[in-house]
Amino acid sequence: MTRFAHLGDLHIGSSHLSYRAADGRNQRTVDFEQAALIAARQAVASNIDFAVIAGDTLDETNMMPGPLSGAVKLTAIFAQAGVPLLVIGGNHDEPEAIGRYSALKFLAEHNEVQLYLEQTAVDLAGVRLHMVPYRVLSRAQRGRGELLPFAFAEDRPNILVAHGYAPGEGVPEIPEGMETVIPAEWLSDPRFKICLLGHIHHHGKIAAGVFYSGSVERRNFGECQEEPGFWIHEIAADGSVSSESVLISDLDEAKEVNLPRPMASHSLDTANLTPDQVDRQVNRLLEATPTGAMVRIVLDNVSDSLGPEYRKQWQRKHRDNGGLYLDVTVHNRRASELLAVDFAEPPEDISQGLLEFIGGQEMTADRDEVVALASDLISEARDFVLVQDGGE
Repeated sequence: MTRFAHLGDLHIGSSHLSYRAADGRNQRTVDFEQAALIAARQAVASNIDFAVIAGDTLDETNMMPGPLSGAVKLTAIFAQAGVPLLVIGGNHDEPEAIGRYSALKFLAEHNEVQLYLEQTAVDLAGVRLHMVPYRVLSRAQRGRGELLPFAFAEDRPNILVAHGYAPGEGVPEIPEGMETVIPAEWLSDPRFKICLLGHIHHHGKIAAGVFYSGSVERRNFGECQEEPGFWIHEIAADGSVSSESVLISDLDEAKEVNLPRPMASHSLDTANLTPDQVDRQVNRLLEATPTGAMVRIVLDNVSDSLGPEYRKQWQRKHRDNGGLYLDVTVHNRRASELLAVDFAEPPEDISQGLLEFIGGQEMTADRDEVVALASDLISEARDFVLVQDGGE
């Protein structure tokens, strides 16, 4: 029997908003660190043989000491328990350009992390893990690398570990050409006993034998309805697989620190409402909000008579109720009309054309390095857009 934890998309070091925790650090950085540490402690307490992080352990390739210390604490939990920790690179924590140093490499050099940035097969605890980090996929799909055939084991179960997009149950649809895709034939290959994926922040089984770990904390309002968590998988001696979903919200340690962070997103059409009626409806939404919540309210078709004083009052009320953050987006009637326009076709992806343009310019710097940096920037920008839309 082989028993192991499947985590991913911890995004340690993630930060936004200006709110500070009691120790002076960014509150969201603290949230992500605490969620990751809670998940790690629960994983090692589950009598596992090893743990896999399927990409995006970190939120950035280069990190300041404060956020990086959270990753050091995470790896120490596994090391002190004597549990091997295997990590593949994700789009956030591995650079597009080959050979660049990153915080992931620091963890591998100093903290007993088994890091895989190339396509590799690893034999461990009676199984063979086939590791495919994000950049292996992204470079291959851009013609800057190749995918190797899998060296399947015949005497032990084979497991795929990959970071990338795969459609399936509960996974948001992404326009073609906008994502780095895990080949469908991999996920349906019967030689893989189970597929452990990262990248999409949906905790769930998306197809037979195919699992997304999901994130351990919600990153944005597009993830309001997601339940952060991870998996404990077990392969029995007869080859049968059982999987246990572990939700962060069910863990007592997480409840003590109000994780996962409550999030709510509301939309209100104000076309037939007076400012006072809008005010009453917004206040009802705020009164129903849990303590510590992040809330977004989008007001459409707003009349000019709804002045900024209303938003100030709502912000004050949300703070007084113990809320962390309130975003009120106001669309006046003209803006709402424009936003409601349906386009016959979405704009085409121009990233490849931009890369070709950059590559064709005269330059004194190393051309391949410049194109690689541009590709990295475009990839991060695309990921940012998908994050805002709830895609990643």
